[in-house]
Amino acid sequence: MQTTLENPVDVIPPQALDAERFVLASVILAPELFRSSNLSPDLFYSTENREIFLTLEAMAKENITFDLLAVSAELKKRKFDSVETAAQLDQLLTDSASGADITYHVKALREKANRRKILTGSYEIKNLISADATLEEIGQIIDTLKTSISNKADNSCWSASESRALISSLLLTEPEPFSFVVPGLLTKGVCGFLYGEGGSYKSLAALWLCVQRAAGFVANSKWLDRFEIFDAGKSMFCSIEDQIADVHHRLFSVINRFAEMRPDVSRQAIQTAIEENFHVFPRERWMQDGYEHIVDFEGRPTIKADAIGKYALDNGIDLIILDTLSRLSLVDENDNNGGARLVSALERIRDNSGASVLVIAHSGKAGRTAKTDTHGQNGLRGASALMDNARFGLWFRSMPTKGGQTRLEIVNAKTFRTMRTEPFKVSVDYPAFTFLEDDDAENDLMAVVVEDVRANPGTSQYGTRTRLKKKQNVISQAYRDAIEEGLIICKGGRGKKGGYSIV
Repeated sequence: MQTTLENPVDVIPPQALDAERFVLASVILAPELFRSSNLSPDLFYSTENREIFLTLEAMAKENITFDLLAVSAELKKRKFDSVETAAQLDQLLTDSASGADITYHVKALREKANRRKILTGSYEIKNLISADATLEEIGQIIDTLKTSISNKADNSCWSASESRALISSLLLTEPEPFSFVVPGLLTKGVCGFLYGEGGSYKSLAALWLCVQRAAGFVANSKWLDRFEIFDAGKSMFCSIEDQIADVHHRLFSVINRFAEMRPDVSRQAIQTAIEENFHVFPRERWMQDGYEHIVDFEGRPTIKADAIGKYALDNGIDLIILDTLSRLSLVDENDNNGGARLVSALERIRDNSGASVLVIAHSGKAGRTAKTDTHGQNGLRGASALMDNARFGLWFRSMPTKGGQTRLEIVNAKTFRTMRTEPFKVSVDYPAFTFLEDDDAENDLMAVVVEDVRANPGTSQYGTRTRLKKKQNVISQAYRDAIEEGLIICKGGRGKKGGYSIV
């Protein structure tokens, strides 16, 4: 196919003005990023943005602190008329506020700058051909162009001075507190899994999480009736295997129950908040671009992974839920290398958007019955690299029904940036969850054991276990705890011979 080059004047050069503004705002708010991000003037297409960058560069050389007033004063000093007031800079910072990683935006600027160089070079080559230049002269232009767009500059930040600057900032400044999606349980910016056997209501729990975050104005609303959700947040729920009709029924039931739980808030107010903050992708919408998987057969990220990250970034989404794992990947689920690359693809989405990324998955049969895996770290089906490389995991484990009511135990399978949460139980009264007080909580059982020893001086652990109808391992642990607390003492033999008494 023959193409015709247009006049350069008629072609809009490649550019990313939003990314330019974000990068400038980021380095003003966090000056340590200025050098570590390896920026250069040619990355900025906008004359105004380039002038701001040149001003920051001059201030950095003179060790002048970056702040709004100082940058504004320096711009006036350098007589850059296109950037006139501190108010404009303030607007720049406001418009560019985001939780995404600056690395993604610098990469976008570098790509656009390279494309501009290619465009300019193509016209130079065209003009040389029109002027009957020699092939050697044309080759020199091509070689220069290849050198200018090489990625070698990306590695120039690996220097001892940058390392010293980084460690200095880590040692001398207080770290920023972590932000939470679910306070005390899930921090922003992590990748992980919600998993369990089929029918353990993982998808419903994920839907509730998105709905309650969206309606964050409802004071002290909870997820799974245990964890507080104080602030509104934007979530993206991709139900890859469920059609619109299925998602419609499930979501409508959740909203109805939510409205019943908060009769003091109008259904219209709840609906408006959810419409604003909740993005749903049933299967029809997910498949609209013709792509289903985020990694190919070799575990390499597809354009679908980049599309998810871009959508989340553009819409301010900080929680992405993908349902389910088996529909996202073409790699063998038992391939450890493929599993590690799949988690890397999730991290790529996280890096491009700044959002937490959670995948709903199934637990393995061996993990469901393993008595030693109390925290469920080996419960996820497939390659061990999946959970090894992830930073969060919540295991939904089915329990025997009681009074015809479905019950689940929720286990925090992996922690990152938070303390471990002890397992807790919920009952399912579709479509809602109710937190169950655990009668077998460790401290409560220890107290029950102490009372049993008080009522039966000289008892054995076997005797207590028989009377309380508890398993040996939990009774033994309660005895150990009571002894460590100085509440009981063993004066005789152990086992069936007994000898335990109150201190």
